Amino acid sequence: MTDVQVNKIIECFNELNITTTFSNNLFIVSTNINQIIIKMHCVIPSTFPYDFPVIFVSDDTYEKIIGIPHIYTDKSVCIFDKNKVIPNFMNPEGLIIETILTAINIIKKGLNLENYDDYSDEFIEYWNSRIKLQMKSFVKFNDKCIILKYGIFDNDGFIAETVDKVIKLAKTCYKNIENVEIKNCIYIPLIDKLKYPCPITQKEWLNTFKFKSNYYKQYCQFIKNNKDKCSLILFSQNINNALIICGFFHNCLPEVKGFRKGKTPVGVALKGPAGNESILKVIIKDISHDRLFLRGGIGININLSKVGIIGCGSLGSFLAEGLANCGINEFTLIDNQLLTEENIARHYCGHRLLGFMKDNAVNIMLSEHNPNITCNTYHDDAHNILNNNIEILEKCDILFVTVGNAPLEHHIFDKIINEKIKIPVVILWVEPYAISGHALIINKPQDVFSELYDSNFSFKNNVVLNPDQYYKREVGCQSTFIPYSGLDVKMFVFRFLEEYLNNYINKKNGNFHFTWIGNLSHLKKYVTHINDCWKLMPDHSIYVERFD
Repeated sequence: MTDVQVNKIIECFNELNITTTFSNNLFIVSTNINQIIIKMHCVIPSTFPYDFPVIFVSDDTYEKIIGIPHIYTDKSVCIFDKNKVIPNFMNPEGLIIETILTAINIIKKGLNLENYDDYSDEFIEYWNSRIKLQMKSFVKFNDKCIILKYGIFDNDGFIAETVDKVIKLAKTCYKNIENVEIKNCIYIPLIDKLKYPCPITQKEWLNTFKFKSNYYKQYCQFIKNNKDKCSLILFSQNINNALIICGFFHNCLPEVKGFRKGKTPVGVALKGPAGNESILKVIIKDISHDRLFLRGGIGININLSKVGIIGCGSLGSFLAEGLANCGINEFTLIDNQLLTEENIARHYCGHRLLGFMKDNAVNIMLSEHNPNITCNTYHDDAHNILNNNIEILEKCDILFVTVGNAPLEHHIFDKIINEKIKIPVVILWVEPYAISGHALIINKPQDVFSELYDSNFSFKNNVVLNPDQYYKREVGCQSTFIPYSGLDVKMFVFRFLEEYLNNYINKKNGNFHFTWIGNLSHLKKYVTHINDCWKLMPDHSIYVERFD
């Protein structure tokens, strides 16, 4: 900052009877609030004025005001919500003045008990300060007490409902999880908010669960059952209509004379020195599926929970990605082909997963992106599934078929007509160069194949006439492929999902044909044989018709 700017700021504070000096890029401020001398310094970051200055109180001031809201344990003052407030970078001097005055006002309100309720709002910041151990929770918490499982791997913990889920989660981060013990922990919701100072001893927490929860008996029983071990305890508070999850380790209970081994009541055991022992706080990162998608918008608002996909190639893999982005967390994936070098330019999965079965590759990508996702994979020919294991499809809420194979589509239509498949089915495919994409939404039995396919087993209402002539071929008799880019397929899939999930997912009484038009105006020079009824459609438009 220039000398002129510094002098202007100091002069402003002098007029307000606030002592201010400037040294080593710091403004040193001293003022009197309620007969208490408050000293603080304002740090000017290197990114100023595009970032806010940072205010710290001095050590002696911190001891005088400890416990008031918005003063963190690193002695910084929480002034602005940086996700909501933009610094006035056009007025650097005014920005510094406003920041310091706001900090003074926060301290004044705290000393006058005017903002005491703000403590609850910032509880997580106070709890998590100076804690090294962090645990990730994948549990959907509510107002019920529950016993959960956890494991700690290299100072990184995982919490889930079952042992298998903990192991699965750990494997997404660590290759070697042998000799790790999976233990029980307990979750106890509180019925009242905690006030400052937060409980820090085992006796204080005993009283907290006794008077601020409905699960004191469960707490005592859990501690007694774990008498020889440290116990992990999770608790929650409802703050701003959201459950805030924290945790701590409780030490083993001592034996007390006069009681049989293991029979000492928890309250009695904690009346002695053990009750004054401090708990070990733990950071709990709530990355449950519902919370992640609540942060992503309005939450999960689609009426689907388990989806089946036959075909995990380009179209099927991007479809799985899109559905996962919408909040689906349970998949049944069917594909009997390997992921090869030829696939990766237009596939959700990349070079790292070459040689994996495609359904396994998609499973890995989905679960690495969001460990809450579960996939059941079947490396079998879809015809075999339809003939011998069709019940795995009936467990799904909907079935998507993305292989672009007329015999398989006929086989599926036949199962629908004979009511062997009673769930909604969506058949998707793209035409050469992704000049268009199609989806047949089948909600009720109909002889779709006879009505919509010609004698050569081709769809009657394609955009491209004689699409076979636009197929590409490399060296080898099995090297024919349909040319299209991964971006075009992704645009089709995501546009279809947007339309289907918003407008057609709840229309269970009709069958519909969805058509998406790609970059038609540009591709006409590559594809000269175009169905007359589609020639004038705008690029990237859609058309939906009911055909039942």
